[in-house]
Amino acid sequence: MLLVSAADEYMGFCITSHLLQLGKLSKYMRILCKTNTKRSILKHQFKEKRMEIWPVDHDDTNQLSLAMRNVDVLVMAIGNESKRVEECLQLSQVATQSGVRSIVLVSHIGASQSCRALDDYAKIEADMIKQCIDTETSYVILKLDMIQQYFHLLSVQIEATKSIRLPLKPSASICPISIHDVCHTIESLITDQQGELMNEILPEHKGQLYCLTGPSAINSEDVLTYLTESTGYQEYTNMLIRPMEMRYYLQNLHHDVWFDARIKAEKANTPEYGSIVYDAPTDTFINSHVDYFEWVNSTNGSFVTPHVEFITSRTPMSLRTFFHTYANEFKPRV
Repeated sequence: MLLVSAADEYMGFCITSHLLQLGKLSKYMRILCKTNTKRSILKHQFKEKRMEIWPVDHDDTNQLSLAMRNVDVLVMAIGNESKRVEECLQLSQVATQSGVRSIVLVSHIGASQSCRALDDYAKIEADMIKQCIDTETSYVILKLDMIQQYFHLLSVQIEATKSIRLPLKPSASICPISIHDVCHTIESLITDQQGELMNEILPEHKGQLYCLTGPSAINSEDVLTYLTESTGYQEYTNMLIRPMEMRYYLQNLHHDVWFDARIKAEKANTPEYGSIVYDAPTDTFINSHVDYFEWVNSTNGSFVTPHVEFITSRTPMSLRTFFHTYANEFKPRV
């Protein structure tokens, strides 16, 4: 049995959507969501799938223990809720004590004590590793660079201002990865060559830490180039903004009527998971996102790793391809 956590959060939702497309896994899948989740999209998207949806209270160890029954592999997606550290620590503890054989932890690059929100990921990683070592549970950690699909959140601003505004200094670079490549990596770790669910990750992946990045390092000028190429609009400008300006924009995004209309359309139609914004960003997401750019600026950027291609035997999607695929979202509003 496969268990995916935080299915009512963006990352868990995308992972679940991808794995269900494989067909063979649905009858072996179980997903966790909160008992008070407001995400009706879960039932709309998954109602016809042969899979178990378990609403749980993460403070109730009995509920978590029941959810772990017969589970061999746990894909632990770290969400963006305010208590994500406590909930993930509880989840990993119950999983290792319940006989789960393997844990795939979906974490974030740049985990550091100097960046408070990103430090959440470091705490979760350290605790999970300790729990797994103590119980001889196998694990693998995936540290993600920025998700390319987070640019969907900027589409409202780009359409309205005809500019790309990032808190990214000219000398720094980022290596954004497509959510599709993240999901393909997880698929490769938990399924065999026939697409069947394995009851444990392969020995060569046990205890490994992989940094998942896009195929190239890009700067803000590259983003401007890809945006111009994909939309055909030549008047876009590139603006360096302060982190607090990015924070202010994301905090007020839910007030925008165009963004609100997009969310409602997604809930009604459930489009392909790579094209969605899913929901308005939470304070925890905003803090992590802003901290990521501060980490990049302080280290002069992230760097490309071959881990996606090593695990999946496929070249990851470039940011240029992302903008060409979703060009209509970023065209100026007239």
